[in-house]
Amino acid sequence: MESIDTTFRSYYFSVQTRMLKDPRRVFSEHLPQQGVKRSLGVLLTSGITYSLACMLISRPEAYFVHGIVLLVNALGMVFIAAAIGYGLIGMITGRWVPFPRLLSIYALSSGITLLVAWLPFSLWFTEPWKWWLIGAGLTGSFAIKRSQAWVIIIGSIVILTLLFGAFLP
Repeated sequence: MESIDTTFRSYYFSVQTRMLKDPRRVFSEHLPQQGVKRSLGVLLTSGITYSLACMLISRPEAYFVHGIVLLVNALGMVFIAAAIGYGLIGMITGRWVPFPRLLSIYALSSGITLLVAWLPFSLWFTEPWKWWLIGAGLTGSFAIKRSQAWVIIIGSIVILTLLFGAFLP
Protein backbone atom coordinates (compact mmCIF):
# COMPACT_ATOMS: atom_id res chain seq x y z
CA MET A 1 0.00 0.00 0.00
CA GLU A 2 1.39 3.41 -1.03
CA SER A 3 1.76 6.11 1.55
CA ILE A 4 -0.25 9.31 1.28
CA ASP A 5 2.95 11.27 0.70
CA THR A 6 3.90 9.19 -2.34
CA THR A 7 0.36 9.27 -3.69
CA PHE A 8 0.11 13.07 -3.43
CA ARG A 9 3.60 13.55 -4.83
CA SER A 10 2.75 11.47 -7.90
CA TYR A 11 -0.60 13.28 -8.22
CA TYR A 12 1.13 16.66 -7.95
CA PHE A 13 3.61 15.95 -10.72
CA SER A 14 0.95 14.25 -12.83
CA VAL A 15 -1.48 17.16 -12.68
CA GLN A 16 1.28 19.72 -13.29
CA THR A 17 2.43 17.79 -16.36
CA ARG A 18 -1.13 17.51 -17.64
CA MET A 19 -1.66 21.24 -17.03
CA LEU A 20 1.33 21.96 -19.24
CA LYS A 21 0.25 19.57 -21.99
CA ASP A 22 -3.52 20.02 -22.16
CA PRO A 23 -5.06 22.27 -19.50
CA ARG A 24 -8.49 22.30 -21.14
CA ARG A 25 -8.70 18.54 -20.76
CA VAL A 26 -7.69 18.78 -17.09
CA PHE A 27 -10.48 21.27 -16.46
CA SER A 28 -13.15 19.43 -18.46
CA GLU A 29 -12.37 15.78 -17.65
CA HIS A 30 -10.16 15.48 -14.59
CA LEU A 31 -11.29 18.38 -12.42
CA PRO A 32 -14.87 17.13 -11.91
CA GLN A 33 -13.49 13.83 -10.54
CA GLN A 34 -11.23 15.37 -7.90
CA GLY A 35 -12.09 17.30 -4.81
CA VAL A 36 -11.06 20.82 -3.92
CA LYS A 37 -8.60 19.45 -1.33
CA ARG A 38 -6.27 18.07 -3.99
CA SER A 39 -6.32 21.34 -5.92
CA LEU A 40 -5.56 23.28 -2.75
CA GLY A 41 -2.77 20.80 -2.01
CA VAL A 42 -1.27 21.58 -5.42
CA LEU A 43 -1.57 25.29 -4.68
CA LEU A 44 0.01 24.93 -1.23
CA THR A 45 2.90 22.83 -2.55
CA SER A 46 3.58 25.29 -5.38
CA GLY A 47 3.19 28.22 -2.98
CA ILE A 48 5.78 26.78 -0.61
CA THR A 49 8.14 26.12 -3.54
CA TYR A 50 7.59 29.68 -4.78
CA SER A 51 8.21 31.19 -1.32
CA LEU A 52 11.41 29.21 -0.79
CA ALA A 53 12.74 30.10 -4.24
CA CYS A 54 11.97 33.80 -3.70
CA MET A 55 13.76 33.77 -0.35
CA LEU A 56 16.83 32.12 -1.87
CA ILE A 57 17.02 34.86 -4.48
CA SER A 58 16.27 37.86 -2.27
CA ARG A 59 18.03 36.66 0.90
CA PRO A 60 15.92 38.71 3.34
CA GLU A 61 17.05 39.32 6.90
CA ALA A 62 13.86 37.92 8.38
CA TYR A 63 13.57 34.66 6.44
CA PHE A 64 10.60 33.25 8.32
CA VAL A 65 8.49 36.42 8.19
CA HIS A 66 9.33 37.06 4.55
CA GLY A 67 8.50 33.47 3.61
CA ILE A 68 5.18 33.52 5.45
CA VAL A 69 4.21 36.82 3.81
CA LEU A 70 5.02 35.43 0.35
CA LEU A 71 3.08 32.23 1.03
CA VAL A 72 0.02 34.00 2.47
CA ASN A 73 0.04 36.39 -0.50
CA ALA A 74 0.28 33.53 -3.01
CA LEU A 75 -2.55 31.60 -1.37
CA GLY A 76 -4.69 34.58 -0.43
CA MET A 77 -4.75 36.04 -3.92
CA VAL A 78 -6.24 32.82 -5.23
CA PHE A 79 -9.12 33.01 -2.76
CA ILE A 80 -9.72 36.71 -3.42
CA ALA A 81 -9.62 36.28 -7.21
CA ALA A 82 -11.91 33.23 -7.04
CA ALA A 83 -14.43 35.14 -4.90
CA ILE A 84 -14.42 38.03 -7.37
CA GLY A 85 -14.73 35.62 -10.29
CA TYR A 86 -17.61 33.85 -8.56
CA GLY A 87 -19.54 37.10 -8.22
CA LEU A 88 -18.83 38.10 -11.81
CA ILE A 89 -19.90 34.71 -13.15
CA GLY A 90 -23.23 35.08 -11.37
CA MET A 91 -23.73 38.60 -12.68
CA ILE A 92 -22.61 37.93 -16.25
CA THR A 93 -24.05 34.48 -16.91
CA GLY A 94 -27.07 34.70 -14.63
CA ARG A 95 -26.26 31.35 -13.03
CA TRP A 96 -24.17 30.27 -10.09
CA VAL A 97 -21.44 27.67 -10.32
CA PRO A 98 -20.18 25.50 -7.46
CA PHE A 99 -17.58 27.60 -5.63
CA PRO A 100 -15.33 24.64 -4.65
CA ARG A 101 -14.97 23.67 -8.31
CA LEU A 102 -14.28 27.28 -9.29
CA LEU A 103 -11.70 27.52 -6.52
CA SER A 104 -10.05 24.40 -7.94
CA ILE A 105 -9.67 26.12 -11.32
CA TYR A 106 -8.02 29.14 -9.73
CA ALA A 107 -5.84 26.95 -7.49
CA LEU A 108 -4.56 24.74 -10.32
CA SER A 109 -3.99 27.75 -12.60
CA SER A 110 -1.99 29.53 -9.92
CA GLY A 111 -0.27 26.33 -8.82
CA ILE A 112 1.37 25.80 -12.19
CA THR A 113 2.35 29.44 -12.70
CA LEU A 114 3.84 29.82 -9.21
CA LEU A 115 6.53 27.33 -10.19
CA VAL A 116 7.90 29.94 -12.60
CA ALA A 117 6.78 33.15 -10.87
CA TRP A 118 9.86 33.41 -8.64
CA LEU A 119 12.10 34.15 -11.63
CA PRO A 120 12.90 37.85 -12.11
CA PHE A 121 10.62 39.56 -14.65
CA SER A 122 8.50 36.43 -15.05
CA LEU A 123 5.41 38.40 -14.04
CA TRP A 124 5.03 39.49 -17.67
CA PHE A 125 4.64 35.85 -18.66
CA THR A 126 3.07 34.13 -15.67
CA GLU A 127 0.16 36.52 -15.06
CA PRO A 128 -1.24 36.36 -18.62
CA TRP A 129 -0.65 32.59 -18.59
CA LYS A 130 -2.53 32.23 -15.28
CA TRP A 131 -5.50 34.24 -16.52
CA TRP A 132 -5.54 32.30 -19.79
CA LEU A 133 -5.63 29.06 -17.78
CA ILE A 134 -8.49 30.41 -15.67
CA GLY A 135 -10.36 31.29 -18.88
CA ALA A 136 -9.73 27.77 -20.20
CA GLY A 137 -11.08 26.41 -16.93
CA LEU A 138 -14.20 28.55 -17.08
CA THR A 139 -15.00 27.53 -20.64
CA GLY A 140 -14.01 23.89 -20.19
CA SER A 141 -15.46 23.18 -16.79
CA PHE A 142 -18.58 25.33 -16.72
CA ALA A 143 -19.37 25.71 -20.43
CA ILE A 144 -19.12 29.49 -20.17
CA LYS A 145 -18.82 31.22 -23.54
CA ARG A 146 -15.36 32.54 -24.42
CA SER A 147 -16.65 36.10 -24.66
CA GLN A 148 -18.17 35.80 -21.17
CA ALA A 149 -14.93 34.28 -19.84
CA TRP A 150 -12.97 37.24 -21.20
CA VAL A 151 -15.36 39.70 -19.56
CA ILE A 152 -15.04 37.80 -16.26
CA ILE A 153 -11.23 37.82 -16.51
CA ILE A 154 -10.93 41.48 -17.48
CA GLY A 155 -13.49 42.41 -14.82
CA SER A 156 -11.55 40.44 -12.21
CA ILE A 157 -8.30 42.17 -13.12
CA VAL A 158 -9.95 45.60 -13.00
CA ILE A 159 -11.58 44.90 -9.62
CA LEU A 160 -8.33 43.51 -8.16
CA THR A 161 -6.44 46.57 -9.40
CA LEU A 162 -9.03 48.91 -7.90
CA LEU A 163 -8.95 47.02 -4.59
CA PHE A 164 -5.17 47.31 -4.40
CA GLY A 165 -5.37 50.98 -5.32
CA ALA A 166 -7.88 51.56 -2.53
CA PHE A 167 -6.00 49.69 0.20
CA LEU A 168 -2.36 50.36 -0.62
CA PRO A 169 -0.73 53.72 0.03
